[in-house]
Amino acid sequence: MSTARRRYLIVDGHSVIHAWDDLRARHETTPRAARDELASRLTAIHDASAESIVLVFDGSGPRQATSERATPFDLQIVYSGRGQTADAVIERLVTHYIATHDLTVATNDGAERTAVTASGAWWMSAETLREKWLATTRSQKKAIATLHGRGPGFRLGEAWGKS
Repeated sequence: MSTARRRYLIVDGHSVIHAWDDLRARHETTPRAARDELASRLTAIHDASAESIVLVFDGSGPRQATSERATPFDLQIVYSGRGQTADAVIERLVTHYIATHDLTVATNDGAERTAVTASGAWWMSAETLREKWLATTRSQKKAIATLHGRGPGFRLGEAWGKS
């Protein structure tokens, strides 16, 4: 009996931030806020799917990569160590886990795309990731409206028989 392989979405954080206009603009003034917003958006994707998410950023701290859990759920944020790039961390993750996990890497970096697909991972562009986030957000809003008994076109007066 085979077990299902766990799915991971590995996101090249700065590549995605620089590809999304609103996050790029925010990053120019408050980089931390742009990183936090991207993590928040990825949490929405995680909450609606069975994918665990690893968000990787270039770091300038300790020599070794460090990670933190953004939430108690499966969104992990990794900062590359000093002298490393996020790309190197992503490539190492893919090489190490591709045999036992289904991996997709989101990046607009062409060299990174070539490296991860050569190792067996799937690839998606930052624009495709944005479309996935937007579709997830729409789906979640629709589900919430349905749970609250409000379909499209809900108006408050309808609850009291008024139009």
